[in-house]
Amino acid sequence: METQETKDLKIFGIANTTGGIFRDVVINGTGRISGDLESESLVVNGNATIVGNITTKKTKVSGNCTIDGSFACDSFKVLGASNISGNLTAKNISVEGYMKVVESIKAETVNVSGKLITEGDCNAETFGSVGTFEIEGLLNGDKINIELLGKCRASEIGGANISIRRKNTDVPILKQILTSIIDGVKEKPLMQVESIEGDEIYISNTQAKVVRGKHVKIGPECSVELVEYSEDFEKAPDSKVHSSKRI
Repeated sequence: METQETKDLKIFGIANTTGGIFRDVVINGTGRISGDLESESLVVNGNATIVGNITTKKTKVSGNCTIDGSFACDSFKVLGASNISGNLTAKNISVEGYMKVVESIKAETVNVSGKLITEGDCNAETFGSVGTFEIEGLLNGDKINIELLGKCRASEIGGANISIRRKNTDVPILKQILTSIIDGVKEKPLMQVESIEGDEIYISNTQAKVVRGKHVKIGPECSVELVEYSEDFEKAPDSKVHSSKRI
């Protein structure tokens, strides 16, 4: 990306403009950009609508951003709300507010402390959540660490190392802050998933049809129809497993 002769695009009031190649894009007011956008950075503090595909290095959304297209970036931090109609590809994604992706997510690292929704798959080398999420497709990663504060849902979960457990909320202020920004936190901590498959698996507070892995440990407050394991299997006394078998 050549940046020596590119200019900044800054919107402070209300403006409609076309896309293009810029250095830094800052939207503090209400802006609509029509066309593909390429930039070094994108900062949205106000309300932005971008109709086109975006390629940028660093993005931070503190306001509201609607993207009618696909989005590719190095780092993406959402403190406000972001809606993306296409695919999202990034190295690092941090969702502290609300983000919805209509298609799929592909990243090296995804951290969720707000609310994430995707109608497709979410593929990340490392996925961590202390917020809530709804993934209509597959959640896939080498390391998946989910700390439940509310209700989370995925169609399938696959990875090498998978941990799903209830978040310790002994600190009241943490619960109050998260409840105020995440609707799902108001509900009982629960992971709902059709199937989980991995090497090292520990789950609690989970409803699943199938859990399949090498080393499988079912913690408290789980309901699982079938467990398949190749090495070892443990189950907490209060959890329900309809059937289990070694494969």
